[in-house]
Amino acid sequence: MRIFLLTLFLLTPAFYAQANTELPDKSQKPIERVVLQSQTTDEVPSIDQAHSLIADYRADPVSDAGARALSKLITFAEKSDSVKVVLKMKDMPWREDDRVTVGINKFVLAAYIIGSIDSELKESSYEKARCSGMSEIISSLNKLKDRIDEVQYDIVLEDINKANNDGKCDFSGI
Repeated sequence: MRIFLLTLFLLTPAFYAQANTELPDKSQKPIERVVLQSQTTDEVPSIDQAHSLIADYRADPVSDAGARALSKLITFAEKSDSVKVVLKMKDMPWREDDRVTVGINKFVLAAYIIGSIDSELKESSYEKARCSGMSEIISSLNKLKDRIDEVQYDIVLEDINKANNDGKCDFSGI
């Protein structure tokens, strides 16, 4: 099973220090911030290129083209002034769920980031980007449902529902 064992990015505390990100809740402890460091390229994609890269990623997230698109989109999120992707542990409980494998964890984080970037390009709102990130996870998991472990699928959906305990995100159309 070929699920996101690509080393596109590592989780390190460097992301918020290096990226154009701001946390709405300044009181949040640094340990609660999800951070990432990508293998970035020097070239920052344009907004039009970012839209195209999102489409490439969505076409097949685990393909080589999807992996290349993800890497370029991570660069875009880190270096572009067009988006400010906010990642909080409270929105991503699967990150702390020991039942979720490393490969699925990276795949789900990537989908969340892609959804957040897409939302940020349309309108800058933390809440909408948060919901878009979760929706992207569900959509990506549904595309690959036959290629991932059913238990992992169910665990991630359970964790997304925990993150949406306020009910602000509507996943009925997915």
